[in-house]
Amino acid sequence: MASTPRLSPSTILRYERLEGIAERSIEDLVKLTAQLLGVERCFAGFVHQNDGWLRTVVGVTPGEAREHAALCAYAMLQAGPTFADDARKIEMLSHVPLVSAEQGVRLFAGVPIVTADGVARGALVLVDRKPRVLTDSEKQTFLSLATQVKNQVELNTRIEELRGKHMSQISALSMLKGLLKAATTFAIIGTDTSGRITLFNEGAERVFGISAQEAAGLTPLAFLDAREVKQLGGQLTATLGRSIQGFNVLVAECEGDAPVEHNWSMRRSGGGVFPGLLVAARVVADDNTLAGYAFIARDITEQRAVDRMKDDFVSMVSHELRTPLTAIRGALGLATGGVAGNVPEGLGELVHIAHSNTERLLRIVNDILDIHRLESGALELTPAPINVLDVVNRAVEQTSPVAAEYGVSFHVAGSAQSALILVDRDRWVQVLVNLLSNAVKYSPSGDRVDIDVTRRGKIVRVTVTDRGPGIPEEFRHRVFEKFAQASTGNMRLSGTGLGLSIVKLLVEQHGGHVGFDSIRGRGTTFYVDMPAHEAK
Repeated sequence: MASTPRLSPSTILRYERLEGIAERSIEDLVKLTAQLLGVERCFAGFVHQNDGWLRTVVGVTPGEAREHAALCAYAMLQAGPTFADDARKIEMLSHVPLVSAEQGVRLFAGVPIVTADGVARGALVLVDRKPRVLTDSEKQTFLSLATQVKNQVELNTRIEELRGKHMSQISALSMLKGLLKAATTFAIIGTDTSGRITLFNEGAERVFGISAQEAAGLTPLAFLDAREVKQLGGQLTATLGRSIQGFNVLVAECEGDAPVEHNWSMRRSGGGVFPGLLVAARVVADDNTLAGYAFIARDITEQRAVDRMKDDFVSMVSHELRTPLTAIRGALGLATGGVAGNVPEGLGELVHIAHSNTERLLRIVNDILDIHRLESGALELTPAPINVLDVVNRAVEQTSPVAAEYGVSFHVAGSAQSALILVDRDRWVQVLVNLLSNAVKYSPSGDRVDIDVTRRGKIVRVTVTDRGPGIPEEFRHRVFEKFAQASTGNMRLSGTGLGLSIVKLLVEQHGGHVGFDSIRGRGTTFYVDMPAHEAK
């Protein structure tokens, strides 16, 4: 159904040239209509594409536009064509000056210009001061010419859309050229679907020591270690179940818009080798067909050196701290236990505080070392088939003293009594202890934490549920970040902020997945999913 524009003679204030429509073509059509039908005048009115007001009348002079616009407005508001041998018989037009004048309009014919989207864009009108009746043939001619006006409007609207799109593309291309020129520390490479280089920015020339002209026609393989390419190709062949060789090694994992990155030993022209990071992504055309590939390469020599310095520093500091802290903790523990004799009452409290804080410092050091080993891949795991419920009970046993101190109990459901998973037992106890400690931290006194082990097809799920305040919405994306802790009034235990980060890293290194569901004010459930191990 055609939409109803906002029209009244008082709102038709000025004559404007058509926007996005070829005015000359429309003018030729209305003149042709007048000549073919032998009428005094034919004209067309159009609404402004932004505000919906009738602004333009073609086929009359600018000075006549306002008074003729009322006739266009009437025709545009009708559901179909209107034919009248005397316009004074039409009530809505009888008071229009062009009609009511003694020598006013008598013959009137109008038809709304409704485009394919169902919206009325204007109207075509013909008038004559002599009363007459149009024959059926003349009416059909008029309607056919109105169709041509509509087609011209649609054609030029489409032209304007394409022109706008073209200008946007030109602007985007100019921006892209600027970015390519400015990115002097990154190698940006574009290829066709076969891998032949079609784009090689100044950064690529600097990184690889070869000009864009020399690089044209090569593939990115020319800058990578052939042995590493062959090795990754073998791994991908085994994983994907099809032969992956040559350039396909770089793009086989590219799916959709997701980029893929790998570290490589890269080569400069002249034989220099350096560690680099290569990111690959698909480039698709407007019709979603593959147009080529984009690559961004970066020399990470300095980053590697900084990472080694950081790792060495963390390792050195952690080890140097752990030895004296262990000794201090032992000495304070002996003193608290009265091995060295009775401790005066006032001093005993201070010794207890020192012992508690030493324990906390030692936990922080151990957590930092664990994070460091996990992130660097240096943590050695010894996977073996374990009964999940047995490990849950062991973790509960280790965490119960702290939970009891704060009036929190544990309840183990253990729906899957004999579920097995293949993991490092001690590290899996660590995962569960961290989850239980986190639940205790946020549980109200007198409440309990529920633990359950369930089997879902080939997946074993462990859930830990508390009835605390829930995780704030704004904090949820940071739950597994290092040193991140949600601030709530219910949290009673201090921590390192590393527990959940360690959980995530350990679970993922074992091939599992960790996540959570939380309802504000009602509690949180953390879950760990692991592939079930089938006993042979």
